[in-house]
Amino acid sequence: MINFRYLHTVVFLVLGFFSLYAQDQTERLNKLLQRRSELQRSISYYQKELREVELEISQLQSNDQPQIVSESNQKIVAEAGANGAILRQDPNINSQELAQIPANATIYVHHEYKGMYFKVTYYGQEGWVNYTQIATHPEVDALINTPKQNNTTTKVLTVDESDPKFQRLEKIYGKEDAVKLMNHQLWKGMSHGQARESIGKPVSQTRENTSKGLKEEWNYNDKKLIFLNGSLISW
Repeated sequence: MINFRYLHTVVFLVLGFFSLYAQDQTERLNKLLQRRSELQRSISYYQKELREVELEISQLQSNDQPQIVSESNQKIVAEAGANGAILRQDPNINSQELAQIPANATIYVHHEYKGMYFKVTYYGQEGWVNYTQIATHPEVDALINTPKQNNTTTKVLTVDESDPKFQRLEKIYGKEDAVKLMNHQLWKGMSHGQARESIGKPVSQTRENTSKGLKEEWNYNDKKLIFLNGSLISW
């Protein structure tokens, strides 16, 4: 005859064992998940620090450090924004990325900007950073709110301001660019329309989709213009 009291006790003990085992497994899993999250944060932090250390080592090995030391006397010592910044080769969003600048990293801002981009030095490497990616700094803010002065020593461009073409270009592109277009100048970042206004239509054109975007070549009898995503990058 089956002893139901004994069987009930056994079943109760077995269920209790599995309940404790399941509870232990759940606690173990939660601890592991928490530990994984902590390790991921630590890895991210040390990877960022490692990149900064490697960059500094590279600059020291290439003897660029003296230039960095002297910069604080010539440029504004600022910081990248809370989300970091991108150092670009030219002052436009389509320009080549030179470096990813970590959040709050020290940068040296030149007294030079174009549009919303400031010329910046980061560990000896010069490039351009968007104003919105620079942490709030009173001297930088003052610069962008101060009219730029043209201190270049290149040839002074002249133009007949009564010329209908100049007047049309001034309305579209502004006086500064209109003067350059009337003098057939080229510059990085100019658009297709500006290039046509400056030196006319090309003899032939080619297009190619690349990893960086649409690359276009405009061929003239004496030169070749290269555009990337609609902006002139070389000629």
